[in-house]
Amino acid sequence: MISVLYVDDDESFCGFFKLYLERMDGFTVTTVRSGFKALDMILSGSFDIVVSDYHMPGMSGMDLLRAYRKKGGERSLYSLYRQGEGRGRH
Repeated sequence: MISVLYVDDDESFCGFFKLYLERMDGFTVTTVRSGFKALDMILSGSFDIVVSDYHMPGMSGMDLLRAYRKKGGERSLYSLYRQGEGRGRH
C-alpha cells in the first residue's frame, strides 16, 4: 500500500482527494488541514507521498517542506503542491 498524507485547509478538497484515491487499489490516505499538524505527522509517521496545498493560513506547502528539513528530516520527502484557483472574490 502507498501511504499518502494530503494537507489542505479546505475540508471539501480533503474529502474529495481521500475518496478519489482510496477508490483505487493500493492507496491509504490520511488528511490534515494544517501545515503545523502535518509537520508533526510527517516527523512521527511514515508516509510515502505528501500532497499539500500551496497556499494555507499559517504555513504554506513550501514552508512545510522547509520546516521538515530544518527539524532534521533526513529521508526523501516527495511532495506535490496544489494551488487552488477561483477562491474568494475577484
